[in-house]
Amino acid sequence: MRSFALFPFILVSQLSQAAQPEVTSVTVQQRPAPSGLVDIHYDAFDTDGDELQISLQISDDSGVTWAVPVITVYGDIGSGITSGNRFIVWDAGLDYPDIAISTMKARIIADDGHSALEMTLIPAGTFTMGQNGTNGVPEHQVTLTRDFYMGTFEVTNGEYREALQWAHDAGYVTASSSTVQAHGFELLDLDDENCELTFNDGLFGLRESPSDYAQNAYPSGYDPVDHPIKEVCWYGAASYCDWRSITGGLSPILRR
Repeated sequence: MRSFALFPFILVSQLSQAAQPEVTSVTVQQRPAPSGLVDIHYDAFDTDGDELQISLQISDDSGVTWAVPVITVYGDIGSGITSGNRFIVWDAGLDYPDIAISTMKARIIADDGHSALEMTLIPAGTFTMGQNGTNGVPEHQVTLTRDFYMGTFEVTNGEYREALQWAHDAGYVTASSSTVQAHGFELLDLDDENCELTFNDGLFGLRESPSDYAQNAYPSGYDPVDHPIKEVCWYGAASYCDWRSITGGLSPILRR
């Protein structure tokens, strides 16, 4: 599960009934010019004692959007962060030299890997599948011999990014600025203009799609976090299920 802390106020979002990580006492201080460095202090705590995945997001419009590039960061960020008083240094002068401190907000995201996806029960039984016509598989009867659960909603960019970051840090995938690969296949085409995920310096982020469709459909500065993940192949979808299985203590289907 994740909890979100914002400077200068705190927002905690509960995603399930299990104990959630907490982020409190977030302070942000810009060092004197010309260093361009920003000091961010925060307290992190997880009741279950889990190691946390900590990420930092920056807004330059008082929290309306969170699109400021955060690339050059040091300190207690990334995976393996334990509970306690923690400290991050962000080189704003390098990543975003024109930022105005008066409109800046910093958001710390703490994830203990136990987020719960909403699932819907698909009961065993027989149903009609397919489509008659030249471009489809003809209608036919399919019988499910056992119940199973399916995600109620499409997997979002935010959900896939969270699992993908864990998989990368754990060595299950390799990544570059243009592709994510595992099992000898490309899982995710980061280079496609429709893809809203990015990879830089070991961290996966989000971007506005440069496609004509996105430019016409969404206003500039839109947040892609809740959009369905795009440009994922079958192996990318199956790998996502495996990552969720592994973090949930279940056996994966694919192997390294």
